Amino acid sequence: TCKTFMACLAFSMVLADTFSSLLETGRNGTLLSVTLLVLTPLCLMKDLKSLAPFSLLGVMGMTYTAVAMTVRWLDGSYSMDGEQVGTLAAEVAKHLRPSFGNLGVQSVFTTNALIL
Repeated sequence: TCKTFMACLAFSMVLADTFSSLLETGRNGTLLSVTLLVLTPLCLMKDLKSLAPFSLLGVMGMTYTAVAMTVRWLDGSYSMDGEQVGTLAAEVAKHLRPSFGNLGVQSVFTTNALIL
């Protein structure tokens, strides 16, 4: 039950962050509203069969996102090779671009890889 509570809390925090940025409202009020108005009624349902179509919708959304990201990756939009950057990466300021280091696979076998 503790894991379930923590999962619900994490999910409500993600929803609250999303809605507060979309609606430009405060995070605490949005967190309380989302938890009370959206998640609590879902948790009180005795039969979850009515949520099945929304599960399918979620899977379809994740599939669409994966396909769109794969297409963008294959056409080089995410490329960050040296000075030549892809179209999407060029829109991000240089100091905000991610840096993953240059160790590659060797970094998996260091002691830092064990730190979560």
